[in-house]
Amino acid sequence: MITRSSRTIRTVVGTAVAAFALTACGSADTDPAPAKPTVPRAQLLPGAADFPSGTEYQPMNSAAIAGTFTESYAPLLTGSVTPPQCDRAAKANATSEIAVAEAADAATAMDAATGSFYIVEISDGPFDLHTYVGNRSGACAEVTGPMGVGGQVVSSHIRVTPETVPGQLTDAKAAMYSEETRDTATDGTTSTTRRLVGIAVVRGYTLFVVVQGENVAPQRSTFEALFTKSVTKVEEAK
Repeated sequence: MITRSSRTIRTVVGTAVAAFALTACGSADTDPAPAKPTVPRAQLLPGAADFPSGTEYQPMNSAAIAGTFTESYAPLLTGSVTPPQCDRAAKANATSEIAVAEAADAATAMDAATGSFYIVEISDGPFDLHTYVGNRSGACAEVTGPMGVGGQVVSSHIRVTPETVPGQLTDAKAAMYSEETRDTATDGTTSTTRRLVGIAVVRGYTLFVVVQGENVAPQRSTFEALFTKSVTKVEEAK
C-alpha cells in the first residue's frame, strides 16, 4: 500500500525525483549574473512567512536530502525505464540529481488539511541544465520506471508538460513544467500526484521549486509566487 507519509517522503527529497521532461530558456549554463552571494546557502531559502499561511514549515540539510534521493533512485539506477531509449538519459539525470542533493539545503512546508506540499531546494553542486533538459524531451516526456517510495519499490508512470515560466523570470535561466505521476505498488494500489515544478540557475546556484497536490492540481498562482520569490531572493542577495 502507498501511504500518504510515503508519498510525502518521496517529494521531500526534491521536486525532480520523478521528472523526465521539461523545457528551458537559454541553451548554455554559463551564468551571466553577479558573483555568488556572500551569505550562507541556507539563508538564501525562503522563510516560513514566505509559504502559504497554515502550512507547517520544515528546513532540511544536505545529508537528509541526499539520503532520501539515493533511496528513491536506487531501483531506477539498477532497473530499467520504458521506453528503452530513455533509460540511459533517466539514469544520467538521476545521478546528476543525487550530486545536486549532496550540496543542497531545502525549505519545505506541508498543508495537512489539503495535502498540498511545497519545497524549495538550493544547491551549488554540479548541474548542467541544458543536458538535463535535453535528456527529458521528445519521446521521454512520458515514461515508466521503478522508484523507491517509503521503503518500497513502486512502478511510476510520469507524464510531463512544458510550461511557460512566470513573466518576472523571463530574463533568468529557468525552466518550468507540470507533472502527473501515477505510482502503482506491488499490491496493486495506486496514487496520483500532480505537481508544478520550476528550475532556475541563479548566481552559481540551482533552485528547484515545487508545489504539489494529491489527486488535485496545485494552484498555479501559488506556485508562480513562490518560484518568483525564491529566484528574486538569490538575485538580490548581498
